[in-house]
Order: sequence, then structure tokens, then C-alpha cells
Amino acid sequence: MSSVRSLVGFVLLLGALFGVAYAAGALAGPVAPGLQPSSTPEESGGGHGHGHGGGH
Repeated sequence: MSSVRSLVGFVLLLGALFGVAYAAGALAGPVAPGLQPSSTPEESGGGHGHGHGGGH
């Protein structure tokens, strides 16, 4: 009986922590509001790595 009670307590604590984290994220708002999607490879001249560890 004690292990079931501990499990229920853990799940409730986990839910409470998730709720607090969600509320904090909602209050903080978007991280980068002006973020634009990256350009397609055709627009950027082929897309040859551009500093993403291309092995050069």
C-alpha cells in the first residue's frame, strides 16, 4: 500500500512541476519573436554546410 501511495505522490509532484514550468514558459513568451525560417538551398547558393560542421 505504501508503494502505491508513493507512486501517486510522485505523479502528483511531477504534474505540479510540469504546471509550474508551463506557466513560466507562457509568461516568458516566445524566445525569438523575430526568428525567420532559413532560406532554401536554391536561394543560398547550394547550401554547402554554412558552418554546420561540413568537414572542412
